[in-house]
Amino acid sequence: MTDLTGGSAKERQVSLDARRDLMTSVGEEVEAMTGGRRMDTALARCREELLVYATKTGRPSANGPWKAAQDLVADLTARRDALAATAEDLHDALAERKRTRRALSDLENPDASEERRARLEAGRAAHATAERHAHVVEAEARKVAMAQLTADNAAARLGAFREALAERTDAAKQAAADQVDAAQQHTALDDQRKVRDAAERDHAGAQDRLKAAENAKNLAARAQAARDGADRRRDLSDRIARAEAARSAMETATAARSGPDAKTLRRIEDLAAAHATAVATRDATATQVIARFKAGREGAIRAGDTVLTDGHPLALPRATLLTIEGVGELEVRPSDAGHDAGTVQSAADALQQALASVAADDLDAARLAATARQEADQHHGEAKAVLESLAPEGIEHLREALARIPQMTAEDAPDPKVADAALVKAHEAHEAARIALDIATARMADVRDAATRADTRLASLRDRLQRAEAATAKFGDTSENALSAAVAKTAEALAAAQTAHATMKEAAPDLASTKATLMRAESVEQQAREEM
Repeated sequence: MTDLTGGSAKERQVSLDARRDLMTSVGEEVEAMTGGRRMDTALARCREELLVYATKTGRPSANGPWKAAQDLVADLTARRDALAATAEDLHDALAERKRTRRALSDLENPDASEERRARLEAGRAAHATAERHAHVVEAEARKVAMAQLTADNAAARLGAFREALAERTDAAKQAAADQVDAAQQHTALDDQRKVRDAAERDHAGAQDRLKAAENAKNLAARAQAARDGADRRRDLSDRIARAEAARSAMETATAARSGPDAKTLRRIEDLAAAHATAVATRDATATQVIARFKAGREGAIRAGDTVLTDGHPLALPRATLLTIEGVGELEVRPSDAGHDAGTVQSAADALQQALASVAADDLDAARLAATARQEADQHHGEAKAVLESLAPEGIEHLREALARIPQMTAEDAPDPKVADAALVKAHEAHEAARIALDIATARMADVRDAATRADTRLASLRDRLQRAEAATAKFGDTSENALSAAVAKTAEALAAAQTAHATMKEAAPDLASTKATLMRAESVEQQAREEM
């Protein structure tokens, strides 16, 4: 009656309602018969007995018989499953052992083992025979290669011997011919050198005669120029004197141009005006003192070195100490507001710097220096114009022109016409000698080049002959016939070696096939051992 497990929620609700109805009816009957006490006792006992097996929620008690029975069922079920799996593994292992025994029996069969061994031995023997034959073929091939090398060496030695003999013969022949040619070229060079030396002597004599004719011509020209240039010398001397005077005046004017130019003077005047404006602006806002003296007391008040004049205002931009004669001192401290002393000082500093740059104490001195400069500039320009008109290219140019005018000399000068005719003849003779010398020099250079080429060819051929003789000497006493016989003998040996190699190669078994057969037999035997 207390077990409501199982079914859906609706079914459990119906069961619960039915139980209530049953309990209500039964309870009423029990109550009627026992008066209610027996019914309570019975329900309490039922609950106590039920708690031994299950909790109030209907689950098995932790240490109750119901829980113990459930745990025993779970343990027995797990044991049964484990034994079933072990039994199945044992069954499979017994079947595998049975199959393995059959396979081992087949592998250990004496007939099969003997067959495998026989195949392996046969494969080894066949492969060993093939390898021995291959070694023999390789040895024959090496003999062929050696015979080929010997034959090639013999043929090369014969060819080198023949080339050396031909080279030595040709080199000796060419050297003999070139030696004769070189001797002829050197003889021609000696002859041409004599011709050139004679041409050089003729040219030297013509050159001396030309120089003498030129000197005579120059002497005649100087004499004529001296006669023609007397007036020109006087004119140039006068121009040089006046040009030097103008240059001296320019130097004097340049020394006087130390004052400021117009641009600098304008700048100084602008700075002076700026300073005066700054002072006026400062004094306009500064404290002013006006002294009025009694008769006989004029000049009794001073501000430093400045004496106050009667009725004339004195601006005091800063604290000033006034000395009153016979009375004492009066210090005036004006306010700093209303004037700018810094501007006045800056303007004064700028003005003093500008005056110092032109070495002037004040504006009037700067103006006087500027006026002096203008006058010096004017004098300088006038002197420069005179100098340029007298010596546009400079006084030194005039002096050079004066020096080029020859002076009269006491030396006897030839007639200019005679000197000109002699100079023309000397030029013609010198030119003819020069042409003859050039031709002789050119021909000598050609002959020298030809002789040099002949010497070079001869030296090259001698070197070639020495190399050919050295190459021939390497063969010693060997003759061409002996070398030819050696070539024929090595050719026969090569042919025999080739024939033997071809015969052995044709009879050789297939090494690859025997090796493959042996490998298959070894593989079968190895696999059988591994399986057993």
